[in-house]
Amino acid sequence: MPFSGSDAIIYDQDLQFQRPELLEFYTYWNNKRAGRPFPARMDIKPRDFVSILPWVHMYDVVDGGKEFSVRLAGTALADFFGKTDFRGKPISILPSPAAERLRKHLVTVLQRREPLRTYNARTSIPGQEFQASEGCYAPLSGNGNDINIIIAATLLEKAQIGRQTGLLAT
Repeated sequence: MPFSGSDAIIYDQDLQFQRPELLEFYTYWNNKRAGRPFPARMDIKPRDFVSILPWVHMYDVVDGGKEFSVRLAGTALADFFGKTDFRGKPISILPSPAAERLRKHLVTVLQRREPLRTYNARTSIPGQEFQASEGCYAPLSGNGNDINIIIAATLLEKAQIGRQTGLLAT
């Protein structure tokens, strides 16, 4: 799916990643499933994707998806929110509209029970609206069936209508 020049959020279930780093992240997740619907958190080793670790974030599913709490936010993403430590806090305390967009991404993964590619022509990070983002959101399960964690990687880039540009920082 090509990048869009609009402000609409693209949800791509076909997982047509434009960024090779995200394809590698998805492939890693898929390999860790080992024939199961979802890998467990203990299957995921951050050392296996060090190059994008600053852009990785994880969320605990609370009360069946009525809420999500921040389990991990990579340093690059945390820097955009003023180096605030959101770990253990509900996503609802994130600045708006970032919280609303994130909630929509997480609920979509939870409902569809499969990974999701997202593309935003303009981020919802305060002060960073000039950047686009592409992400991969993938479910994890402690018991092999119930999704209890969602892991994601979101890469930012300068938004330019109709063309893909490079990563700002890794």
